[in-house]
Amino acid sequence: MEPIFALGGAYLCLFDPAQFLIRTAPASIYSDRPYATTPAIDFLAADVGALYFLFAINEGITLRLTRDYSVWKSVVAAMLVCDFGHLWGIYSVAPEQSLDFVRWTNEEWFNYLILIFGVVLRAAFLMGIGNKR
Repeated sequence: MEPIFALGGAYLCLFDPAQFLIRTAPASIYSDRPYATTPAIDFLAADVGALYFLFAINEGITLRLTRDYSVWKSVVAAMLVCDFGHLWGIYSVAPEQSLDFVRWTNEEWFNYLILIFGVVLRAAFLMGIGNKR
């Protein structure tokens, strides 16, 4: 399922960066111009889109080609680092909004819960929880 979300994110980054921001960034940082992007935002969104394609390939193909536990651990650890980067990005631009669950928009609830769920699953995997190893 996650590779599909990554492909969706890549699509939004590349073809609709404003919608990507609305769906992933804290609402408080774009409320004054919800649909406007700049060339810098478009550039950064394209870079993020490329990384989402990398995630989709790693999750959808690379990990399915091996049963080597060390490969899985390294890829999952790298993804966990990226998840923490996402969480830090959200917190750093809107610390009060990111911790105020009551003020979250529907998009924030969807995005943050999926992100946190991924963090929990990846951390559990790396701690050996649920592994038949």
